[in-house]
Amino acid sequence: MDFLLIFGDSGGPSRQLHMLEMGVCHQMLADAGYKVDSIFLPSPEARLDGLINPESESRLVVLFLDEHAGGWLGVPQRIRELLPHAPLALAGTYPTLDPDASIAAMGVDMLIIGESDLPLADLASQMMRGGDLGALRNVWIKSSDQIRRNPLRAPIQSLDTLPFAHRTLLDKHADEGASGHPQIILSASRGCPFECAFCYSPLLKRLNSGKGSYYRFRSPSNIASEVSHLLRQTPDAQVEFVDEIFPTERAWLEELSTRLAGLVKNGIAVTLPAERVDATTLDLLKKAGCTLIRLGLETGSDSFRRRIAQRNLSSDRLRQIVNEATRHQMAVEMHTLSGVPMESLQLLQETETAIGTFEKVSVRSHFYHPVPDSLLPSPTPHGEKGAQTDFTQPVFVGAELSGESLKAHRLRLHFMSLGRTLANLSASSGHYDFVKHLPEARLTVQDPGEVEVLSAVVDGQEIHSLKLQVGRECRFSRAPLEGEMLVLSLMPSPEALRTVKELKVPLAAEVVWASASGETPLFFRSFTDSESSRPPQWQSCTCLLPSTLPEQGYLVFRANYLTAAGQKKRTQGHILWGNPCLRTEGGLVPASVERLKSVEARISQLEREVVQARESAGLAEEKELAARRERDQKAQRISELHEEILRLEKAYAELRDHTPNREEGLGDRVRDLFRKK
Repeated sequence: MDFLLIFGDSGGPSRQLHMLEMGVCHQMLADAGYKVDSIFLPSPEARLDGLINPESESRLVVLFLDEHAGGWLGVPQRIRELLPHAPLALAGTYPTLDPDASIAAMGVDMLIIGESDLPLADLASQMMRGGDLGALRNVWIKSSDQIRRNPLRAPIQSLDTLPFAHRTLLDKHADEGASGHPQIILSASRGCPFECAFCYSPLLKRLNSGKGSYYRFRSPSNIASEVSHLLRQTPDAQVEFVDEIFPTERAWLEELSTRLAGLVKNGIAVTLPAERVDATTLDLLKKAGCTLIRLGLETGSDSFRRRIAQRNLSSDRLRQIVNEATRHQMAVEMHTLSGVPMESLQLLQETETAIGTFEKVSVRSHFYHPVPDSLLPSPTPHGEKGAQTDFTQPVFVGAELSGESLKAHRLRLHFMSLGRTLANLSASSGHYDFVKHLPEARLTVQDPGEVEVLSAVVDGQEIHSLKLQVGRECRFSRAPLEGEMLVLSLMPSPEALRTVKELKVPLAAEVVWASASGETPLFFRSFTDSESSRPPQWQSCTCLLPSTLPEQGYLVFRANYLTAAGQKKRTQGHILWGNPCLRTEGGLVPASVERLKSVEARISQLEREVVQARESAGLAEEKELAARRERDQKAQRISELHEEILRLEKAYAELRDHTPNREEGLGDRVRDLFRKK
């Protein structure tokens, strides 16, 4: 392996964009004929021995870190312990914003600051032919007595000259989509034209001042070519543009809409600057296939928005764009930011009031987390060694705004969004529609990401789904009706399947009826390691509620990883519990009810037995491995004893040669004792 690229995932909001940038670097090196491998590191404390081969003879290891990765500066030393002879470079946003702290980290030999693709290609070329690395722009090199700090080159102006990103890592670890359709993650641009005080982009823009345009677009033909190429592989995919801001320049957008018209059947999502959007912009996006736009409200106060976003964007203007997007049959997702310095309880209330005035809008609320040299004050160091940034927790708290009040604000916005989603779902009949009854459910939620309501059309059928985090449960209080059917579909998220593969334990999803007298299983399904290599798929089933159920109880949905007793419980990933609009007329006839009950009970029993058998097999395998280790240790000891015998025999022979005319005595008997038969 010539080059090993490692993506350090801080979980930040721009993670997909940074994964794309590393994918471009991978493809550039591969196109040059080098052997390249890319791996994904989920946290700074994650085990490396299962990801990195210590026998690898990489010429260079590059760890990519984003703007929130200050807590990752202990990772290079851990990599160095596994690969002591490979030079190690840091690349990405964090080393660019805080190069002095990055180059000082243990195990780091060099930095690639600024945009990484062209500097990394030059560095690779020089290393492979043994050239001089000292004058490479964008590269800092640390030696025993000095640090060579080379200047930045101008950002690449023609993005079309870059290859399409290598996608293996991105496709495996992209965020989960809002439906059962796979996602194609793309970017149409680099940089951003705005100066938001909470963002890293203005800092990068200042570093590149005087070096050409910082906000650059790919050509429409280049984008359409990549979209066409990727849709040939996954024709039913949604296209997700993860640009900091999607371009809205009129002539560019007209050409793009013409080239993409009719190409993407399951929709396109983009992030737009509301002050640069009008009816014509939305017409062109609709023609291109856009079904979802994202807008940054940030806060409900126009004056506070101008202070932190430095944009002349009013709530009235946002409301006009939302109304226009609704007329174009586009969904709108509004993003807010809380936990910002100088924020007050009144400002939080203004945000909630403003969100209440937007109809048919979903909301995504985020906590502010500072980046190095942020234009807003930072209350804490950029990250403690080995610490992963927790984006579910606020950083700024004070006398008026506590951490709990900020989290409660975020949850209120989330449930306002859920209520709107539920109100817009089509009505269903003929079975119990548990998704529509979510407002009556009992569930414990600590973060908005733990429960969501989604709606999608799969194979021409609308599916309402409850997206519930693993380890959480949702309880619906009700009285059962005899012969009532629970019609559902379910699908594990990609992250849940990755966790199954990592832990090598099944993920169990089940529906039970809980009452004062205990629990009655209604449905059970396990997902195993063998299924983790395939894309998630919707799976349907029909459960008939037994007539023997207590008169009052709870319908409980839950999922858990079947880890061994004493192991840490894991909650990564979600289960999507879907509620398709099926009707009883198309269901089972009464004569089949009892037969179905017995079959379902037998299937559930067999699936549980399979899980138990796998657990037993796992224990047996552990015992076998322990026995093998013991056998290997004994074999090693026998080998050591044989070597000791040979050494003693050699020493004895030398002693005998220098002792003439001796009689056989104790030494000969000892020699005979240890001599191999």
